[in-house]
Amino acid sequence: MKKPKIDINNLREIAWSIWDPLSLGRATSDWRQIEWLDEYDGYMLRAFGYLRNKGDEQRAVDYLCGIETSAMGLRATSEMKDGALETVKALHRYARELRSNRFD
Repeated sequence: MKKPKIDINNLREIAWSIWDPLSLGRATSDWRQIEWLDEYDGYMLRAFGYLRNKGDEQRAVDYLCGIETSAMGLRATSEMKDGALETVKALHRYARELRSNRFD
């Protein structure tokens, strides 16, 4: 069965309104106005893939925390893990929504 198409704007909304580890979007109230709108797309797509394919929330959390520390050079904190977990839960809700819409 074919998987429903991902709407990148849904992933962007999660990235900019929940995750945003570099606080790039804090200067505006509307994430759609951010100059670097696609900055987090690759990270969100990969984390979403972990959830969509295997439902592996811990792997997705570890991935996002790894991006923050390795790729972005941020210091690991409990807030980082909490933010990654909140982001992954939102991504997982979206994955479930896509699955349920497949049968509409």
